[in-house]
Amino acid sequence: MKLLSSKILNLLKSNIQVNQTIILTFLLLMWVEIYDLNISYLEIFITFLTVISLDLFFIKYNTWKWVFPFSWVNAWFWITFFLRSTDLILYIFAWVLAIVWKNVFKKDGKHFMNPSNMWVFLTLVLFPQYAWINTLQWWNYNWSIEYNYFIILFIVFLLWIFISLRVKNFFKFNYLMDLILPFFLLHSILFFVIPFHETFNWYLEFFSVSFFIFTFFMLTDPKTVPKKSLSRVFYSISIVITFYLLQFFINEWYSILWAL
Repeated sequence: MKLLSSKILNLLKSNIQVNQTIILTFLLLMWVEIYDLNISYLEIFITFLTVISLDLFFIKYNTWKWVFPFSWVNAWFWITFFLRSTDLILYIFAWVLAIVWKNVFKKDGKHFMNPSNMWVFLTLVLFPQYAWINTLQWWNYNWSIEYNYFIILFIVFLLWIFISLRVKNFFKFNYLMDLILPFFLLHSILFFVIPFHETFNWYLEFFSVSFFIFTFFMLTDPKTVPKKSLSRVFYSISIVITFYLLQFFINEWYSILWAL
């Protein structure tokens, strides 16, 4: 028992992907149990099981080793976080294409676009009558901001700070100054400039829990983020500008996914 606990502790200390998996699992369970995320445990379990199974197959095919794909547990999270449907087959459709995309369209350890984000959006586009996105699902239905809303925002910030410090210590990645801040600051400025007549309450509603989960845990994907600092600044700026162009033509929450 002591040996097992020691192995688990070492895994938590040495594997950042395990840390992120625990954090995202906590957020997902809290979203379902407390904030009534509109997804069943069956849909969550089937998506998780099948995502892992297919990626295990690709790893075995490419390396002839059985290695648990911690990094691709994240594909399960993004699909369960942002994709809504009453048809289980659409969750399966999204993850199959995401895993195939991830394993086919890559070069030098980098992905061509974020695969899970890509196929969540395309599922929304291809099946508009059967799939949708609901990012206001953190008790924020009544157009007012309550204290419990700020509590969960604070928790998300703390969890991101923890995982970002872990990433910085291990890989020397620091996305705060050249990715997160330009993205958020430009978004904040253009929010009041381009749409016109926006209020501070609408600002708080738009920059919601879902927005920061997307920013902290999706936007910072090291497999798609540019390696050079200046490139990351232009990368974040281009995503924001693309969003404000797209939101004239399609739903703004779809625009967030498509801009990335």
